[in-house]
Amino acid sequence: MKICVTSIGSISGPFVTKRLKDLGHEVIGLNIQTQEYLIDRLSTQDDPQNNLKPIDSLVYKEFVKKFNDKYGASLMEEQKQLLTKYIASYSNDDIDFKVYLNEEIGRIKQIVISSKQITESKQREGLVNILESFRTNQITPAMIEKVLKLQQLVKELV
Repeated sequence: MKICVTSIGSISGPFVTKRLKDLGHEVIGLNIQTQEYLIDRLSTQDDPQNNLKPIDSLVYKEFVKKFNDKYGASLMEEQKQLLTKYIASYSNDDIDFKVYLNEEIGRIKQIVISSKQITESKQREGLVNILESFRTNQITPAMIEKVLKLQQLVKELV
């Protein structure tokens, strides 16, 4: 295993180096110029988020039109609202979306718990566990897709 000790010139550097070598590790000491170069190089690497270019309103309108033409009739109002808020969350800090998603998950959970159509407690418990896991997990496209499917299920239960 390679280990990089950056403070090789400090008072504790030789002691740390000796201890790591005694443990069987390879130690590479770096001077301050090399450290600064590596830190600068690593911190200025291309970040995909920084490479995103804003889209103009014409492109956005065309995208929305095509999306609505394809999916407008097949999506429920709740699903449209979820997708709209999810897409809009990219342009701001997404607090509004997180609040909305939390409320929507709570709404779905209450319907699942009170539904008479789900007769097996294991099924109900499984759905509730999935919904509870959403509250602690990172918001991902896969999670949004699951919420959309659960919205469809809830529509069928009501």
